[in-house]
Amino acid sequence: MLDMKEINALGTVLNVAGSSPDGQSSCIARLAENKLILKFNQVVHFANEQSLKLQVDKLVDEAVQRLDAKLSEVKAHFKEATGNTLKVKDVASDDAVEMLSNPLNPVRVAVYRRHHVVEIQN
Repeated sequence: MLDMKEINALGTVLNVAGSSPDGQSSCIARLAENKLILKFNQVVHFANEQSLKLQVDKLVDEAVQRLDAKLSEVKAHFKEATGNTLKVKDVASDDAVEMLSNPLNPVRVAVYRRHHVVEIQN
């Protein structure tokens, strides 16, 4: 169980916004009880289903890399702030695509989302 100093250290790094400069994607983390929930979102523009599939295939890899980088950032900040190592265990990971635009429009818009949950073992 984390003490107040450790919770404050996590809160400091989790409050940092994780949006891209163009506002098309984000990578954030939040604390919920004894779990860290990492979220990646990316807006996708596409003309047909095949185009969407190709983009999502690339986004899966990008999302995993960015979520791993975010978790490493959180762990490094925690270690720097507390002197302790943040120990976590993977609990769940899932992704989804949500359509945002009218399917009759020639250029469609969707959001790719990936959530990764880790349990804090400290």
